[in-house]
Amino acid sequence: MSEKISYFVYIPKWEWLVGSDFYIDKMKEVLDKETKKLETLNESNLFYISFFGLIVFFISIFISIFISKTIKNIFDLYQNKITNQVNELKNLNATLESRVVEAIKDVKQKDEQLLQHVRLAQMGEMISMIAHQWRQPLGAISATSINLRMRIMLEAFDLNKEEGRKECQAYFTDGLKDIEIFTQSLTTTIDDFKNFYKPNKQADLVSFYEPVSKALNIIRGSLISDGIEIVEPCITCNNKRAKIYTNELMQVILNILKNAQDNFKEKKIKDPEITITCKCDSDDKIILDICDNGGGIPEEIIDKIFDPYFSTKNELNGTGLGLYMSKTIVEEHHNGNLLVNNSKDGVCFTIELAQR
Repeated sequence: MSEKISYFVYIPKWEWLVGSDFYIDKMKEVLDKETKKLETLNESNLFYISFFGLIVFFISIFISIFISKTIKNIFDLYQNKITNQVNELKNLNATLESRVVEAIKDVKQKDEQLLQHVRLAQMGEMISMIAHQWRQPLGAISATSINLRMRIMLEAFDLNKEEGRKECQAYFTDGLKDIEIFTQSLTTTIDDFKNFYKPNKQADLVSFYEPVSKALNIIRGSLISDGIEIVEPCITCNNKRAKIYTNELMQVILNILKNAQDNFKEKKIKDPEITITCKCDSDDKIILDICDNGGGIPEEIIDKIFDPYFSTKNELNGTGLGLYMSKTIVEEHHNGNLLVNNSKDGVCFTIELAQR
């Protein structure tokens, strides 16, 4: 005979005695059914969490493979362009005497070709810059993926409760959003890299600080890796617009920043720092100053640094064309001024352009 439990409650107000009872076997049967339901639900939830965790992991692997292939394709493309243009230069040298008159008429076209050659010569440096820029988001993607998997393995959420399931869903949603943000960062760097090598057909009316921002997006990782601090004080006119060739002005800014970086390495400057400021003067000029604390340029050569083929670096590290082309871009293509002067601790390059 099944054991039964009875209980009574007395209600004085009405002088009632209320009683009830239940069988223990029946209670155990109900509890066993509910326990089995919870176990089935836990197994189902664990399966789905594991499944989505694997999806996140494979997505991360796919993104890494895709990015690697993209870099290789871009590198191969521009390597072919370099080879083709070297062959073109060889053919040009073979027939130089017979094309002197034509060469004089095509000075502007040659300047544009020279600018492109300087860009292509920087390919190795650009790849290095991008590698530094990608290191942090790729590491973050990997860390996020591992963290999500560890949460699954350690059963960090109480899936028996609604609150635990909601917490699990929110945590994984945030992790996937972080991966999307890091992936977008990689995409932005690739876009800036591709746009850098696209020649501008016409000037665009854009924020004067836009080429500065894009140039920093490419080289910032490399500068930080070398321990170089980038100081950007309060920009008083970064919303001012000018008619510029964005990619060409990016070339100028990258040349100046890369020269400062090389100078820091050569002189082994302690606590290297680059300060970028932008201001407007009373003549409606926008002025960009890029200053460093790298010790400055010797007075006997400071007037020569914009001359073609003049370089303070050795033959392996410098062509002597970077600052020459930078001055050409600013003064001939933008009707502006590119100036240089020594400051207290280093050198300052100044770019002056007219507002539009």
